[in-house]
Amino acid sequence: MQSFWNAGEHQRIRGLDILGVRQLDQNLERLWVAGITTISIRARYLSLLPWVLAEFYERELGTKQGESVFDADRLTPVLRRLEFVVLLATSEGERWAESGPTTGVLGPDLHAVRLDEFRREGHVDVPADRGGASYGTYVMPCRSFGLLDTEFGPGGPIRIPPRGKELHRARAETLGESKLVDLVFDGGSLTRDDLVKDGCHFSVNGLKANPEELRLLREAFLCCYRETEDVRASYRRFTATIRWALSEIGERLRTTGELLADSYRRLAEPASGLPEAVAAWGECELRRRVHFSLELLLSAVTESLNETGASSIPDIVASWAHAEPTAAAVSKLYGGLSIGTLHTALQVLEHHLDVGLTLSWQLSENEGASLTPRDRALYALGLLLSCRQHTDDRRTSGQIPDRSGALERAFRELEQSPRRTVSEVLMRLLLHLVVPSHLATTLRKISQGQKCSLRFWPEGPVLRATGTPTAPGFSATRLTNVLGMLADLDLCQRRGNAFSMTNAGRKVLAGLETAA
Repeated sequence: MQSFWNAGEHQRIRGLDILGVRQLDQNLERLWVAGITTISIRARYLSLLPWVLAEFYERELGTKQGESVFDADRLTPVLRRLEFVVLLATSEGERWAESGPTTGVLGPDLHAVRLDEFRREGHVDVPADRGGASYGTYVMPCRSFGLLDTEFGPGGPIRIPPRGKELHRARAETLGESKLVDLVFDGGSLTRDDLVKDGCHFSVNGLKANPEELRLLREAFLCCYRETEDVRASYRRFTATIRWALSEIGERLRTTGELLADSYRRLAEPASGLPEAVAAWGECELRRRVHFSLELLLSAVTESLNETGASSIPDIVASWAHAEPTAAAVSKLYGGLSIGTLHTALQVLEHHLDVGLTLSWQLSENEGASLTPRDRALYALGLLLSCRQHTDDRRTSGQIPDRSGALERAFRELEQSPRRTVSEVLMRLLLHLVVPSHLATTLRKISQGQKCSLRFWPEGPVLRATGTPTAPGFSATRLTNVLGMLADLDLCQRRGNAFSMTNAGRKVLAGLETAA
């Protein structure tokens, strides 16, 4: 039995992006989502933030004779109480015939005890001792849609632009003398009657209860708020994403995985012209697939090292080269070819590769997880070869730019290795790309004070395992959150993890297609 230096540790470090390769595809995707991030999930927070800030300013000025200095410490408990009211209103929405998921609502883990207390007693004190993440989570999309302005920087006052003021007005007129508003700003005990009366105006599923608020948020998503080149470009890309997504969804229930797989398939079609959004999302999916393949290789090395404690890359690959039956998933990928001892030349392997098998493939973290390290490495190699063949024409023509990333480095190794054996190719990918990327990324993060996600460390040519397993993953896509917000705005309908278009969505799509 092998003992490791971190054996028995309670805290397991997931080590997201432990190769440091996902940033590129995430940055490309970011251009097409107008500030919506992987953690900004529900649209109503985009109207709640301008409203609560404007209301906070008014109350501060009212208590200090028209002059006040912005104090972030006074704002924090207000945000915390707001988040609790939103959480409670969303979780109790069935009481006023509201339906919709509670996905993405802030604070369920923080306030589980208080939620139980409310359900049991029918009242609860609104807390201000925990939470407060709503501003950091939603400030980017608020800024991108012209709802907030943070030009003064961290710690400075947040300006409420005209669009944010309109949302404040729409909510203030509807809420009037609501007890929930006083609870947000002053605290106190929230009763079931208070919640039933006005909870729909705080629930993330309740935007339809305020038609003007809903209209203004839709307008923020679709209409440029300032006629400058950067803002126009951001809206052009974002509305192109909406137009593409809604047209692909149509009347069917579609998942984001299906949309991304379709965009990738269209990218792989030779010599066909593509709408700009389709090409962009297809490239994002291409890079996600390549990066996932590299993480499959890392997990294969890590598992082999965890079995032996220490080894060199040549020795690990040599251990994979012993003849053994090839897993069915791997054999199918290579057209039934028996790869045997990995002495097959790469060009032979590529000749038998079933590139059509992965063309419409939807990315899944479970892909390859049950395979042995040897078969996982072969599976990863097949995915890399497929991606290279699928996109060769568009990369050669420059339609997919050379961004000097992990994809380009991996493909360069493959292009230079047609006569090398599979063992040699795997060794080169590991030595020149996977292992150095993991070490450089992880050690840099440690030096910056971040948690350790090191899977192994080098002693000369030998790698010594830390005993921490590696689960291959892929970049989370912001597209899911874009569609989720469109569902909140009633432009599409969510069913589980799938979406279909609504009548309002069809009208918006028709307008976007006319404008295009």
